[in-house]
Amino acid sequence: MHYLNKKMKYHQIFFLGLSLVIILSYSGNIESDYLLTFNLPSPLLWSFVMIATIGIGHGALDGKIIWDSTNNRALKLKIYCIYMGVVLFGLLFWSISPFICLIILILMSMVHFGESDMQGYKTTKFENILWGIIVTLIPIVFKIDDVNNIFSQLAALKINSLMYSLIVIIFLLSTILWSKMLFQKKLFLLAVSLITMMLAGYLLHPLVWFAYYFCFFHGIKAIINLSTNFKLDLIWMLIFTAPVLLVLAYLTLFTNILIILLIFPTLFALTIAHMMLKNIIKKVLI
Repeated sequence: MHYLNKKMKYHQIFFLGLSLVIILSYSGNIESDYLLTFNLPSPLLWSFVMIATIGIGHGALDGKIIWDSTNNRALKLKIYCIYMGVVLFGLLFWSISPFICLIILILMSMVHFGESDMQGYKTTKFENILWGIIVTLIPIVFKIDDVNNIFSQLAALKINSLMYSLIVIIFLLSTILWSKMLFQKKLFLLAVSLITMMLAGYLLHPLVWFAYYFCFFHGIKAIINLSTNFKLDLIWMLIFTAPVLLVLAYLTLFTNILIILLIFPTLFALTIAHMMLKNIIKKVLI
């Protein structure tokens, strides 16, 4: 636990430094064609690249978890096939009802971000959920017009004024409760990280903010939670992520599908499988 806490401290210092660089260097000039496949403005282009590599890649350690779950190769293959089956089901589900899937993705994010980001801290499940609610709602609270534009492209979803007011109330209440816990437990670096995220959420385009948080806070923290050997784990990430990245690259280069319509259904499908992995392993090995 001491070694984990040390790595978590270094990660927070790195994240704060990176946040200052991104915030100070970001121009904020993103044109309305950011959803197009080609000619992406550079901040969003790099954001999509980061989400498709570092962001999606951190979940690739699921492959290592599957491999280490048993010495029986047949059972490993069975777990992997079920895992990929869940991913394919998620993609099919999104194609049938993107509206419902987008709402599910938002709710899953609140749970998953809280559980993963807070692992290693002495926090309760309720406090974990509060963190997940805050980081999930930051882009919505600070950039509602841009978020509505994104949601309408993804699933014909629009947050009206009444819904937005309710979201803001939930966000403020969660922030107040979480801030009280932060100072009670003297998690000052984490408090500064949260303040920095909110400042970035106010300044950055929502997709740029999501890439910044998803890759450099959530993604790296997830790797810290699971990683034991960086070189071996990097190999696992490359092997497990390569098929997904190759498919995304092919569709982006050789079809007219919008990048945003590739990234978020993929995240939805992988998040479902990622959150179900422990139960999948448990049921297979019983």
